[in-house]
Amino acid sequence: MNNVKGLAAKVRRQLLIDSTHFSEYDWNSDQKLEFEQFLAMQPELVRQRHSSDDINKWFEFADVNGDGSLCVSEYFRWSLSKSLIKYGKHTLEEAFARYDRNSTGDLELHEFENACQEMGFGNVAVDIFKSLDNDNFGVFTYRRLFQSLEDQVSVGPTMKQMLSALVWSEDAGRQSQTESNQHALDTRDWAIRGLDAASVRQELQKHLASSGAHVYDIMHLFDQDGDDKLLIDDMEFYVALRDKFGYRGSAHVVFSVFRTLDTDGSGQIGFDELFEFVHGKRHSLDTRSQRRLPRLLEPPPGLTLDTMLWDVETLRTLLQQMIERSKLSPSELFSEWDVDDSKELTRTEWQKTMFDWFFQGHKPGFVDS
Repeated sequence: MNNVKGLAAKVRRQLLIDSTHFSEYDWNSDQKLEFEQFLAMQPELVRQRHSSDDINKWFEFADVNGDGSLCVSEYFRWSLSKSLIKYGKHTLEEAFARYDRNSTGDLELHEFENACQEMGFGNVAVDIFKSLDNDNFGVFTYRRLFQSLEDQVSVGPTMKQMLSALVWSEDAGRQSQTESNQHALDTRDWAIRGLDAASVRQELQKHLASSGAHVYDIMHLFDQDGDDKLLIDDMEFYVALRDKFGYRGSAHVVFSVFRTLDTDGSGQIGFDELFEFVHGKRHSLDTRSQRRLPRLLEPPPGLTLDTMLWDVETLRTLLQQMIERSKLSPSELFSEWDVDDSKELTRTEWQKTMFDWFFQGHKPGFVDS
């Protein structure tokens, strides 16, 4: 049992790593990958062992709607397919069962969002959820999806062999690096002497440009504990700069730089923060750019929210119109309003939402009706 849980943790970590690869190669930030980007994403050993035509077959397999590009939802399914080949259906189920509070085999939207948040796809969790909820039941039946993926990769020996070849080529590349005690990024000739955040960023950007490395390569060097969350604390940040980036300045400066990255004061930084620090912009899957639900009811022409005659039906109508304008599902609103994650909306939560979101603290008379 412990072995299965350990493998499930590896699945979640691999999905997180896959999300960083998508972010790195989504060059124009449109949340899509063309074949050129997909090809460039493949590890060097994979491109050495397999022709462009072979890799194009993997791309066509992942391109479910056949439009010549991979949206995030298709890429998410592709990542699951690779994990299915490597770890098996039971392990994938165990990886997602962590978020299935009622052990039903289904994930509701808020549960799926929690999973995606930990796996690096939080910014697009709603879009992925909608693509997987084919029956519009408001749930993601993960066991059925994994069975479907297993059926697809087993449709013929050729496809399964192709996907297996990809998985094992990736693993062989990682194993080779581990055995030689080398990382994908060689920083032995790097020397970072910056005295503040701006100069450290400038030097990192210079080294990245000259080496062709990506932020994930640097992330791998910082993340000493190798957990499944890819988070860096201040000591890991300092030790990596000193031991692997040739930094010889004051520890105080390093911790000051770290604080400029740790924008939420959590004591840790992740891929999102490091990417923005190095590139000066956020990537397309950055969870901090996650869509915020609109907080605006629009009254009929000639009226304001203060001058309207309110009743329950009026409020219901305006809420429905807001949902339609924003293309939101009721479950998205419920998830946002259910502050204590109890799966029930209390009167207190309801009233607070009304005051804070739509009426800026003013209490219309209908609320107590």
